[in-house]
Amino acid sequence: MFSFVFAQGDKRYFKHRVVNKLDDELGDLQSDTQDRQRIIMVQLEEALLELEDVAIRAGIAVATLDAFIAMGIVSQEFRMKKPQLVEDNIIVIKNGRHILQSLTVDNFIPNDTLITPEKPLSLITGPNSSGKSIYLKQIGIIVYLAHIGCWVPCDHAIIGITDRILTRIKTNESIAASQSAFVMDLTQINKMLKLRTPRSLCLIDEFGKGTSPLDGMALLAAIIEDMVKSPSKTVIVMHFIEILINNVIEDQCMRSINCFRMDTVQEFPSDDDLDQPSVPLYKLKFGVGHSSEGIECARKMGVDEATLARAAHIRAAMIDNRPIEPLKSTAWAKESHRQLLHIVFNTDWTNADEALISQLRSLL
Repeated sequence: MFSFVFAQGDKRYFKHRVVNKLDDELGDLQSDTQDRQRIIMVQLEEALLELEDVAIRAGIAVATLDAFIAMGIVSQEFRMKKPQLVEDNIIVIKNGRHILQSLTVDNFIPNDTLITPEKPLSLITGPNSSGKSIYLKQIGIIVYLAHIGCWVPCDHAIIGITDRILTRIKTNESIAASQSAFVMDLTQINKMLKLRTPRSLCLIDEFGKGTSPLDGMALLAAIIEDMVKSPSKTVIVMHFIEILINNVIEDQCMRSINCFRMDTVQEFPSDDDLDQPSVPLYKLKFGVGHSSEGIECARKMGVDEATLARAAHIRAAMIDNRPIEPLKSTAWAKESHRQLLHIVFNTDWTNADEALISQLRSLL
């Protein structure tokens, strides 16, 4: 009935005569099936390799057709216009829109863009959260879409042939990168200055804010002058209005620069609560913004009024070049708080005992 097959340790393995009969008649079906699958896959791979070129060309054709159909549908649905590509090194956009941002807000104000060989550089100032960075990206998107054959989100566009779009817009900080945020900003700017040509579009968003204001201002002013002396189509968003107010850039360079500011044109109440503060809308106009309105932006973000009042006092004192008055707060004038600070800064915490912990608790 049973026949011995093999032994493993203290175990013995046997086969029944029925199993032996099945082995003789059918064999190992699983192995046979796997072998057959491998043969079929090899045959299929060989057949596909013979058609590799045809498959690649078909895939490219289908992908291209899909892209054209998508661009056509988007252009129709979002009222996009056919751009005019020209050899002249200019960018003229009438009522341009950021195609994605305009879909996420209830009210979006379009803006114009004008870059010419006579004035190839535009400086944009204005309050925080006024849409400067969105406007900067909007220009890059419109120029890019025009060059890939898509219609663009605006009323009218004349786009000069552009060989590359170089940006200093966003720095992603990471502990894995052995560079500070400012060093990464400098790396982007350095590559931009080396790679740009007169046909390039350079977009710079708030360069210089990662270091001291004086150094940041000096570097940005030097970059602006370099961009003018070896011109590329350039748009720079900045908060260093002192560069313009104090005439840091030489007059000859300023003749090649257009200065714009984001100016409040409308205010809408919040849709959720009409009693809430209004939401300002901004439009690009000629001129220089006089304030970043950082304190007002902090108020909208919920920073407490005591901190805002102190910030306003410090700002006014620095503008008027007068001493900053000390905080008139009684909270830190309490003797218990002074004792607490003295203990914290003069204690060897490696030898702290329960008595010291109890003393600290009594002062809190």
